[in-house]
Amino acid sequence: MDGEPDESEIMSSYGLKAQYARKQVNEELSILNDNISEYNNGNLLVYEISKDVENVDNSNKIVEFLKSKNVNSGKVLIVNLEGRMNLEFYLPIGNQTAEILFTVEDLDGLARFVSQSP
Repeated sequence: MDGEPDESEIMSSYGLKAQYARKQVNEELSILNDNISEYNNGNLLVYEISKDVENVDNSNKIVEFLKSKNVNSGKVLIVNLEGRMNLEFYLPIGNQTAEILFTVEDLDGLARFVSQSP
């Protein structure tokens, strides 16, 4: 992939092509509509589709996981489904962006997909 998706590409992938009302909750969290949140931690952006858009537990876990792997920039999309989560990571590698897709039962299972750092 040549670059990270921008916000309009992310929103259109969820069927939101029209304008949406961004509600700033605090300096890290914005609510984009009834079920999509945006969590901003430096150069890491996490978008999540969830019933509880103000719950940032999953976003925090993703950010902490990425930082533990020395990843300090990128975008992650979380789609909560019954009994599992679809995760899409867009991480810069040189001049390219790696797109990595996972489905996990919970975020604790994410480490199984990524080799341990030395």
